[in-house]
Amino acid sequence: MPDRIPTFRPPWINRRPRARAPDVARPNAHQRGYCSQGWKAARREVLVRDNYQCQAPGCGRIVTGRNAHVDHIVRKADGAGDEISGLQTLCASCHGKKTVREQRDSTKPERWSLHPKWMPRSCIPVTLVCGPPASGKSTYVEQHKGEHDLIVDLDVIASKMAGTGLHDWGIKWLGGAVRKRNEMLANLHKEEAKRHAMAWLIATEPKAEHRQWWVDVLGVCRVVVIETSADACEARMLTMPGRSLRSGGARQWWVGYTRRHDDERVDGGVQKSL
Repeated sequence: MPDRIPTFRPPWINRRPRARAPDVARPNAHQRGYCSQGWKAARREVLVRDNYQCQAPGCGRIVTGRNAHVDHIVRKADGAGDEISGLQTLCASCHGKKTVREQRDSTKPERWSLHPKWMPRSCIPVTLVCGPPASGKSTYVEQHKGEHDLIVDLDVIASKMAGTGLHDWGIKWLGGAVRKRNEMLANLHKEEAKRHAMAWLIATEPKAEHRQWWVDVLGVCRVVVIETSADACEARMLTMPGRSLRSGGARQWWVGYTRRHDDERVDGGVQKSL
């Protein structure tokens, strides 16, 4: 008789793990900036802001240790920066699923991008109005627009899709809203766009190269930057419905802000010289 009863061992239990070839085309974490003190500070701030809770729809689990991931809502490959307002807390599982979904969808022509390479040039004048959150961009446009002008504002588009207040829409509406915005901008090259005297595009765009991108690709003829101070913007957000949860966005905008020579800079409603 055998000394002991034999135990069942599945056939795969002794298999050696297959070695994975390193992805030499992708920069490592250090090269992508994830080891810098600035990123570590931003990561801590996002985790505290989100109460260490996964922000993926339907999840909400508390995350700690290696399960606590801080994710770019919009991929860095699509032009996103490290602004606090553009980051979210995810658990490892939801982060992995989001990454797979983004990689899978990246080959689809309908995939959304903040700066789509296929964007045609507008046949009507376009003014780009930029600035930190709650700086007064929408107010500036309302004060200067004409009767037949077209206004393209991501907050307006997303809130209509979500059926919420102007700043109450959730992140799940971002992709559809960006696609709709890009569609509206792409239609500016068509003959029927000429029923509008001009178009206004409202965006944050703290980086000079991104504002220049709109000039080069869409044909923006005028760029206005509302340089309202971070303290003033943050104070406004605390009193505005739906914006108190987005506090910190104005300070992050100023951290990443770079000036462009041809921008028209406005501070407190007073236009500055170039």
